[in-house]
Amino acid sequence: MEPSTAEIHSQAGLIVYCAEGVDHPGRSAIGMEVSSSDVFCAKRSELFDRHVILLNEERKITLIPYYARAHRGLSEMSVFLKSF
Repeated sequence: MEPSTAEIHSQAGLIVYCAEGVDHPGRSAIGMEVSSSDVFCAKRSELFDRHVILLNEERKITLIPYYARAHRGLSEMSVFLKSF
């Protein structure tokens, strides 16, 4: 699967990150928009056995490691995020 020109993905080293619906109540993880100027901070998460998650506190976006998805019930998930 290839992203379109208006989509991006987040990767740190070999780790690919994704948005999961459970972290974004009331918003869809599919089609979530990010800007090239958005800044994400890395933080260790107790929830994910101390794995690093990426946070943008201003826009309330949380990205988790792709391998850690689907451990908190059914929800939408997206690796490719819309770029604006």
